[in-house]
Amino acid sequence: MLESFETPRWPPADPEITQAIERLISEGLWARYGFGPQLSNTPEVLEFRDILKSYFEVDVFLVSSAMAALDVCMRTVGIGSGDSVAICAYDYPGILHSVECTGARPVLFDIEDGVPKPAWHPLKESAPDNLRAVVVSHLHGHIADLSELRILCDEHGWLLIEDACQSLGGKIDGAPVGLAGHFSLHSFGGGKLLSAGGGGALVATGKRHAAKIQRYLDRPINYLSPSPLQMVSLTPQWKKLDQYHQRRQLAVEYLCQQNLGEAAVVHQAEAGCDNAYYKLAITYPNQSERDQAIDRANEVNLPLGLPFRSSEKISPKRAVKLGDLQCAAEFSSTTALLDQTFLLQPSAVLDRVVEVLRT
Repeated sequence: MLESFETPRWPPADPEITQAIERLISEGLWARYGFGPQLSNTPEVLEFRDILKSYFEVDVFLVSSAMAALDVCMRTVGIGSGDSVAICAYDYPGILHSVECTGARPVLFDIEDGVPKPAWHPLKESAPDNLRAVVVSHLHGHIADLSELRILCDEHGWLLIEDACQSLGGKIDGAPVGLAGHFSLHSFGGGKLLSAGGGGALVATGKRHAAKIQRYLDRPINYLSPSPLQMVSLTPQWKKLDQYHQRRQLAVEYLCQQNLGEAAVVHQAEAGCDNAYYKLAITYPNQSERDQAIDRANEVNLPLGLPFRSSEKISPKRAVKLGDLQCAAEFSSTTALLDQTFLLQPSAVLDRVVEVLRT
């Protein structure tokens, strides 16, 4: 019988986080309005916004969630009924629902075989005439090279929206993940690499789009604003993001070297990619063995869970399908996801994790 795991606290206990929140409460700043285009007079809130602006070197808007950011992207360019938006058949389901909420129709493309990277190339030949935007995500530690897709989008006048909710701190060719598209989405929800239980950021890589977003959010205050209490907790976490990022990478390298039987870590170390890990994908020979591994993990309090559900069975009345989407279906049915908190544990704990993961 394997020993149960202790649940790691996330974010870790940090006196800087506590002090920042307590100061906001003691001075009464947490209850103020103040999230218009100028955000707030609260120094800590401005500090975090400016940290992100300095990091990305473009305009950044703090919002209530990444899906709110996606909605803003689509609505500011007038996407609605009669339009279509291309998304991946394996992705966070909120993306599909957000597209449908605008009145637009989703167009589904597959992932690469065995890897949660967007296989968007059918858009070259089969994109509908009413396509307005393409949404792609960096998932489970895999950074998608979107340079070719950006060229295609610019040629056709499509908006490229990059979901980088799982990849803050990751880089491609030395640049932060989140700058390949016209917009990128970032999440500070529960368990994310920077976590405040909610909140998000919208990055606009062009001044014209940034101006549209600012006008959209100014009513006269940002009606999609996050809480100041959330935002002030993120600056102390930012200071340690790179440190934790490197530790997760070392843990992934270690797990890749271990004998997992017929299971395997889904990992591609590509030149120029500095991968960030929110969830680590473990693939199994079939769904039955995957489900057994999750059951074993649940018995010992190891956060190994199901991946996103693929969209290959969605009704053709709801979405256009570019191909049979079987790579997405296979990945969804045979993959389990390990939470990033266990990538920060010492090797002795990782060895126990291997025992649970192994078939």
